[in-house]
Amino acid sequence: MMFTSVDYDKFRALRVTHVATWLEELIQDEANDTLTPEQLFLTAVDDALESRRINKVDKLIRQAAFPIPGATVAEVDYREGRGITQVRMRRYAAHD
Repeated sequence: MMFTSVDYDKFRALRVTHVATWLEELIQDEANDTLTPEQLFLTAVDDALESRRINKVDKLIRQAAFPIPGATVAEVDYREGRGITQVRMRRYAAHD
């Protein structure tokens, strides 16, 4: 089943176009043939929410204008005078 442009207009009106896109991809994948429609729908919702979360984090990182946006906690410089401790950074790193 393929969604039509009329269907996508409805999805846009409901603001669920990403869910529809994910659902369509799941339906087309033969590996999902054993899933119920409800399971497919809930998986599409989860995928769309995760995609939204990732996009939001990426946007916040861009807005923060970090000098090295791809840096990790393991690369933090703990030299004296920076006001950063390993204990505090491990605590921050343990949170989403």
